[in-house]
Amino acid sequence: MKLLPLLFIPLLFASASARPLLRTSQAYRERGIQEQSAKHYQLAVEDFSAAIKLNPKEGQNYRGRAISYQSLSTESYPFPGSPNEAQRKKKSRKYLDLSLADANQGCLLAPKAWSSPFLCGMSYTDIAVADNSAKMGNLAVANFTRAIQLAPNEPLPYAQRAGTYRWMNQIKLAEADEKKAISLQKAPK
Repeated sequence: MKLLPLLFIPLLFASASARPLLRTSQAYRERGIQEQSAKHYQLAVEDFSAAIKLNPKEGQNYRGRAISYQSLSTESYPFPGSPNEAQRKKKSRKYLDLSLADANQGCLLAPKAWSSPFLCGMSYTDIAVADNSAKMGNLAVANFTRAIQLAPNEPLPYAQRAGTYRWMNQIKLAEADEKKAISLQKAPK
């Protein structure tokens, strides 16, 4: 009989570490943003996934999860010659593909938000570099261009498109975008 209480000790610890359930999509999204800030990207993915389950038509939830997947991809990507390099590349690519799918869904749900095509562009750039694929580089440029069309006074899409152009060895285009990004950063808001 004295052993019976010992059986419940693991249950007490398991329930103490469980995260509380939330009631709204917005509450999950807000907690997901907090988890991103704390660099707890897997927890952020879980929160954004819960938000999507509660409200599958909210583009912000997909964009939040796309950012978290993007960050998991970056964390997973191996240094050349590192242990388990092939396995880590495969895991990183899986996260990039998930990020791209969510960013594209965000584009469909919120077509006027520049952040959705921007995130698509980021994912395509990462895939282009990882796979050394000019086709993916072109898709990245197209998405950054769409982000620029939606928010022509936002410097970040110009800067990222410039980086992609540099990677594609299109130096004159890269320099033009870099110049534009700098001028927008200096412009009064």
